[in-house]
Amino acid sequence: MTALVRCFVAYASSPPSRAEAIEKAIEELRAGGVVDIMGWKRLSVGGRVIVGAICAEIRRREMFMADVTSLNPNVLFELGFAIASRKRIWLLLDPNIERSKLDFERFQLLTTIRIQTLQQQL
Repeated sequence: MTALVRCFVAYASSPPSRAEAIEKAIEELRAGGVVDIMGWKRLSVGGRVIVGAICAEIRRREMFMADVTSLNPNVLFELGFAIASRKRIWLLLDPNIERSKLDFERFQLLTTIRIQTLQQQL
């Protein structure tokens, strides 16, 4: 049996509705048995600073997913860490948030990264 790809997901805690949707998707993917996936809320930090636990988990996993819909500073830090750690990257962007795609395109540090929305695939 082939080992599952291990993936870490970074996302902002607000708005709560988006965080809850991402957490539900993580649970569904985990239940599907195709990927070993976890988000930052499942980390047990036990008194440690959470950024240290997040970075350690990113190092342990082969793939990194990040919701860049709101360009959250913490998520962007974790994305930069994953890029520097040479992880496979999968960015999530909600095109239903009116300004999200425009804000992403204006964010100059990620100009070489291509995004594809669900509507483009249909």
